Amino acid sequence: MKRGKTWQRNLSRSRRGCSCLRQARHEQPLQVNMKSYFLKVFVSVGIVVFLANRIGWGDLALVWKSVRVGSLVAAVLASFFFYFFSSLILKIIFSAHGLKLNIRSIFLINVRSMFYSLLVPGDLASVTSRFHHFNKKIRFSSNQSVAPQIMSSMLCDRLFNLGALMLWFMPLLIVAPLQGVGSGYQKVGALVGILFFIFLILALKLPLPIFLSIIPRSFTRVRHFFSEAIESFQGMPVSLVMGTVGLYFAYHMLFFWTVDVLLVKSVGWTIPWLELASIIFLVRFIRFIPISIGGIGLREGIYPLLLAGYGLSLEQTVFFGFLGSFLVIVSGLVGGILEAYVWFGEHH
Repeated sequence: MKRGKTWQRNLSRSRRGCSCLRQARHEQPLQVNMKSYFLKVFVSVGIVVFLANRIGWGDLALVWKSVRVGSLVAAVLASFFFYFFSSLILKIIFSAHGLKLNIRSIFLINVRSMFYSLLVPGDLASVTSRFHHFNKKIRFSSNQSVAPQIMSSMLCDRLFNLGALMLWFMPLLIVAPLQGVGSGYQKVGALVGILFFIFLILALKLPLPIFLSIIPRSFTRVRHFFSEAIESFQGMPVSLVMGTVGLYFAYHMLFFWTVDVLLVKSVGWTIPWLELASIIFLVRFIRFIPISIGGIGLREGIYPLLLAGYGLSLEQTVFFGFLGSFLVIVSGLVGGILEAYVWFGEHH
């Protein structure tokens, strides 16, 4: 009898020790492979320096002097409003996964994570930071690990955003095709967009867990993690998915008619709005692709290629890409100030 009590006591101690180890493991910051990021930094900065030297820094300075500062400031302020708008959509997705977090916390975490887009061009660094902050914040309030639900929520947020972007991009390719790009490529792009949107709806009913067989059985924790994430994703009702995609559809429309149009007016362009929308949405779609360079450098490199047939100077097209990066830089600086404020508050 005494031996049985001793065994139960040791078992409870070992369970407490394992739970402490799991908690400490979850509280560790995410480790990121910085080699690939340094490569992206090198390529992105190389594109910027090459284009600037090709044009001449003096010519870019002349374009900067002709910018309408009022329109540029209005675009910066409007971009922060859309950070709040996207935080509201993410709040809806969190609630569908059973996660409780107020809009203010989501908004501050989104802005703070923009700081890492300056250190490492691309979205993966800021997404990793957001996941870490969300995991820490929600676990602190609920005292349990909800990492699979957070991962599923962020993945849904990304997919629904991309699906709404497809809904804009597909008809624009038909109504206002891009100049200098073959019509065959644009039709293929529209077809891919339609297939992606259909797959997004069908994925809620498809037997996605069968794809877990690709993961080796020795990675039990990884299989369990993705199994919970798929279960959370497929637990969302179709009406909620369509409503969220509709909100992101409105998000992209309002973003274009405020931030993008304000940036265009600050440079003084006279491009037809439909053709301009096709170009901007194409660049936005390319930035969604994980294998692309992303961040600062991509806009400056692709805008001169797409705008070559519209009678604009190379200085204007490159500088328009710089203005898009300027929004990221301002958001990153504000996020860095908030990140430093929170860090000093936690450590002092």
